[in-house]
Amino acid sequence: MGELDQRAAGGLAGAPLVGVLHRLRPGVLLLVVCGTEVPVMALLAVPLGPWWAAGVLFVGLLGVPALRVLADILVIRQAPPERRGRIVSAFITLIALGMPAGIGGCGLLLQYLPAQIAMLVLALAMAAVTGYGLSRPELRRAAWPTAQRRTPVSQDA
Repeated sequence: MGELDQRAAGGLAGAPLVGVLHRLRPGVLLLVVCGTEVPVMALLAVPLGPWWAAGVLFVGLLGVPALRVLADILVIRQAPPERRGRIVSAFITLIALGMPAGIGGCGLLLQYLPAQIAMLVLALAMAAVTGYGLSRPELRRAAWPTAQRRTPVSQDA
């Protein structure tokens, strides 16, 4: 199995975890998933073979479905209906731009560092970003939006 197979399997296996993970506040959920990525990245630096890397990638992708639902609820569904199309296209564009930028950045990193050191540098960068997120109390206190109750309009008026 390739890297993509294990990433897809991890994402599929993580789908049942969405309900469990969404019991957390959204900011805490984001920090938990980002925090689990730090040891995953560090463990990828350990050269124990392809099955090791596949297992680590599988575990690392378990939280991704919960993050996708989080983005849908907090970003897309909160937008006014007349602007939702633009919000979705901007969101997808940012994700699409992040992929080649990340691949290019990792390629540049690998030009100067061995693979194990590069993975540790990426883990350290992720730890720094997660640490910054942990230092922001407003991120930890963020709450899920409340459902708006629609009351039927009386026809007697």
